Amino acid sequence: MVRRGVVVAVLLVLLVPAAALTVLRLGDPGWVLAVQAVTFAPAALVLYALALLVLVVAALRSAGGARLLAGVVAVLVVVPLALHASWFAPQVAGAEPAAAPDAVPLRVMTSNLLRGDGDPADVVAAAREARADLVVLPEATARTTRALGRLGADEAWPHRAGRAGADIEGTLVLSADPVRDVRVLPTQLDSVAFTVERGDRDLRVLAVHPIAPYDGAAGWRRDHAAILAAVRRERPDVVLGDFNATMDHRPMRRLAAEGYRTATEVANEGWRPTWPVNGLFSLGPLPLPRSAEIDHVLVRDGTAVLGTERHLVAGTDHLALSADLRLR
Repeated sequence: MVRRGVVVAVLLVLLVPAAALTVLRLGDPGWVLAVQAVTFAPAALVLYALALLVLVVAALRSAGGARLLAGVVAVLVVVPLALHASWFAPQVAGAEPAAAPDAVPLRVMTSNLLRGDGDPADVVAAAREARADLVVLPEATARTTRALGRLGADEAWPHRAGRAGADIEGTLVLSADPVRDVRVLPTQLDSVAFTVERGDRDLRVLAVHPIAPYDGAAGWRRDHAAILAAVRRERPDVVLGDFNATMDHRPMRRLAAEGYRTATEVANEGWRPTWPVNGLFSLGPLPLPRSAEIDHVLVRDGTAVLGTERHLVAGTDHLALSADLRLR
């Protein structure tokens, strides 16, 4: 009886949060804590797998009605497990486009600088390591701009779009190539659309930073709606930045429905969380481990991705993310 009680308790610990994540992932929750919980939807895959293992072991060690019950529950667990596996599978087993002979090479990087506290020296080092042609810096400040100038960023990336802010609102874009047709999107934090003159080709880019769903989800939804409207209107070649959302959130799935995929998915690199790092976000007394993939480079269908890299930047709670693209 004790053993059966332990099995039931373990199953409840595994299946209750897993089922909650499945329900939230299937829906479009408006409650801010529910929106935040969707961030961790991939964890349900692990929880269901562990529950299935417990049920298989219990069935093998039981007899009669107990074995039958464990078998029935195991079959029921397989259904949501398969559902989450289908959501995750494209990240590791998708079709990877080949680079077209006339594809335009573009290396990009995005790095949220956490109110300007991110180390500019690390940013420049990461961008040079990635040989980035375009660098997007959400939450850059005037202090960031001055430090970048001292580090030679003005020579490596002489062209600008966006702006530095006083706190979290700024999004600064550094480009090795000329930029024009800059347009500010109606988001609460700075998001900008612009054209990069890459050789004899013009590339349309969106650098985005929707507000995080902290105090409420309404502003987060409005910002993502503005980004979706811009994507539909401008059909950019690349959309990148700190989205404050994972591909499990409904706004990101809407972008996927418009034909945009993450560079990590195109490269079949799997789950690559970028937040939080450097121990700068805590869950009670304990630092939250790196667990959310909220910084993205989105590309249109047909774009080849030769690879992505994550870079540690001191002073910020985000990893920088770079991607080597070949654009049709």
